[in-house]
Amino acid sequence: MSARMHILAGAAVLFALTAVPSTMTAQQVLQPVRVTAEADRAEQLAAEAFSVAATPTQFRKAGRLYERAAAARSSMDPHSAVALRKAAVSHYYGGSTVKSAELMERSADRAIQFGDVVSAANSYLDAAFIVQGLRQGQRATDLARRAQLLTVSPLLSDAQRSALVARIAGGTNVAALK
Repeated sequence: MSARMHILAGAAVLFALTAVPSTMTAQQVLQPVRVTAEADRAEQLAAEAFSVAATPTQFRKAGRLYERAAAARSSMDPHSAVALRKAAVSHYYGGSTVKSAELMERSADRAIQFGDVVSAANSYLDAAFIVQGLRQGQRATDLARRAQLLTVSPLLSDAQRSALVARIAGGTNVAALK
């Protein structure tokens, strides 16, 4: 073998030896995912909100707690959309309709980021109903249109699509909120 072949063979062996540890590392068991302090805090706030939401005089407080729970979560956390929706419902029943409408729209926007078409459409419809009560007809129409656009999503089952279309046609209001 020539000197050049020895050098190439040596380089190949050296490369193989240095590549083995990284392949072996890739084969190792992954470290467990740790819940962040923010998610823990969000869970605590949501639990507190849930406990005070049982008392009608505490609906606004529950709404504020759910808002804080949403803020404690990353914008990339799908649970933040749920917390925003719960905050909106709590504020609505607490009499803060302006705040409720804003939070309901934010909940819809957040839900659509995660592909939760059903939650987004329902939240847009709820926001539309709330702002209609605030005599903001054009905004209500815009929000209802956003929900209607979602009814053509391929992510919806036929049953989900039918339920949304029926809700739009029937003008189901916030009294149907969960």
